Amino acid sequence: MAIQYISYLKKNYTNFVCSTFKHFDQIDKYDLTIVDFGEHDLWVFTPGMTLRTIVDEEILKLNEAILNSKNGNVLYLLPQDLKIANPHVQGKSVNLSFYLLDFKNKLFVNSNLKDLKEICVVDDETSLKNGAKLKSSFFFKCSSNAYDALTLSDYSEHKTTIKNAFNHYIYTFLDIDNEEKLLDFLETIGISVSHSILPQWLLDLDWFNDKDLKEEIFANQKIIQTSNEKISENRKMLDVNNQYKSMLVSQGDELVKSVFMTLEEILEIDTQSFIDEKVQDLDFVINDVTYLVEIKGVAGNVKNENITQLIAHESRFTDSLNEKGITQPPIIKKVLIINHQRQKKIEDRLAINKQQIDLAIKYDVLVIETITLLRVLESFRKGALSKDDILNLFTAKTGLLKL
Repeated sequence: MAIQYISYLKKNYTNFVCSTFKHFDQIDKYDLTIVDFGEHDLWVFTPGMTLRTIVDEEILKLNEAILNSKNGNVLYLLPQDLKIANPHVQGKSVNLSFYLLDFKNKLFVNSNLKDLKEICVVDDETSLKNGAKLKSSFFFKCSSNAYDALTLSDYSEHKTTIKNAFNHYIYTFLDIDNEEKLLDFLETIGISVSHSILPQWLLDLDWFNDKDLKEEIFANQKIIQTSNEKISENRKMLDVNNQYKSMLVSQGDELVKSVFMTLEEILEIDTQSFIDEKVQDLDFVINDVTYLVEIKGVAGNVKNENITQLIAHESRFTDSLNEKGITQPPIIKKVLIINHQRQKKIEDRLAINKQQIDLAIKYDVLVIETITLLRVLESFRKGALSKDDILNLFTAKTGLLKL
C-alpha cells in the first residue's frame, strides 16, 4: 500500500512517502493520505488571540486537492490538548481546550469535518490490537449514522476514532507521535501497510488486466459517490419530514414552527410577515376570511380554556380594528391547532371529550388535532386535497375536524 504522510515538519518515516503542507504530492498517487494536525508547532494564537495554523493557506490548497481527488482515502491525525504560547504574556501558555469553540471550528474546516456537531474534552486511553495504549485529550460526540466508530476508549467507550460513512475520511484524537504507534494504529483499524513501497513508475505499468481493473474501480467509485450523494439527499429529506412530524410531540416554539411550515405549504401563505403581538399565534386573510389561529401543545386532553381562549382572541382582534377606525366587522374563522397528550403514542391518546367538541361548535371554533393536520398535508402532497378543498374544510367546519 502506497501511503503519503503530510505534516508541518517533514517526518523521516520509512514506511511512508513523507511530505509537508507546503510541498505535498498528488493525492491520487497513493492508496492513503495521512494528514497530521497533531504537531505542536503547527498551532498558534495571533496577538488578537485568534487560533490558527502556521500554514492556513497551504491547508486550504490541500483540502481542495483532497475534495477533488478520485479516491480521497484520508486519515486525519487530530491534536491533543496542546499548550500554545500566549502572545500577550511572555512565558505563559494557553490550552487549546480553553478556546474550545474556536479550536473546534478551525479543526472542522481544516479537516473537512463540517457536519459533526460536537467534540468533548476528556483525558482517556484507548487500547490497540496489540495491547498498546494511546492517550487522547478529546473524543467525538456523534450519535448519527453519518459516522462509524473505529476505536473506543477503554472504560468510558468514548469514540476516539471515527470514519465518515459517506466518504473515505477517518479521524482520530489518539496521540500518535511516532511511526511505530502509527503502524500499530493502522493495523488496529484494519489498514495493512506493506513495508516495501513500490515505485510509482511500476504502479503506472498497465500489464495483465491492470487497465480493466483500474477502469472498473473508477466506475464503481463513481457509483459509490452517486449513491452516497443520493443517501445524503434522502437523509436531508427525512430530516425535513421529521420536522413536520415533530408536531406530534412538541410544544411552544417548536410546535409553532412545524405548524407554520405546514400551513405555508397547504395554504400558500407567508407566515414570515406575521407580527407576533403575544395574542393569537397566527392570523392571516384568504378570500376575505380572517383566520385567527391558536397553536397549543399540552400533556393532557383538550380543555374548555383551550377553546375559550379563541373567544378572547377574537374580542381583542375586533377591538384593535375598532381602535383603528375599522367598523366593518370582518369574517373571522377561529382555529385551534392542538397537540394534546403529546407524550403518548398516537394509538394511546384518548379522543377529545364531547363536552369540548360541543363547546367548540357553540363558539364557532374549528379544532384541528396535529395528527389530522399531518394527514391533510399528506393528502395535499398526494393530490387528493387541493388548497381550495382545504380552505373549504377550514371555513365550513366547526367543532372537531375529521377527514
